Amino acid sequence: MALADIISTVMADSGLDDDTQEELEQKLWDAIRREYASGYVYVPVRNRVDSRSVRLMWNGRNVQQVMVRFGISRARVYQIINSH
Repeated sequence: MALADIISTVMADSGLDDDTQEELEQKLWDAIRREYASGYVYVPVRNRVDSRSVRLMWNGRNVQQVMVRFGISRARVYQIINSH
């Protein structure tokens, strides 16, 4: 799905009146053009991992389960665990 389609779908599903939708959509496009007009856009695959949830699940022996549950690498698990 193209970015334009995503923005249009979100606007249509927003529950905002048509004039507000159009105004907000235009502001979004203006901001996107200003920020990314001649470059690449990085879109992360997943939302940020909640470090607290990782620490709560971690028992010292379940690195594989934590990796699968949160979709993160072994290195990222240890980085989160060792950050506190």
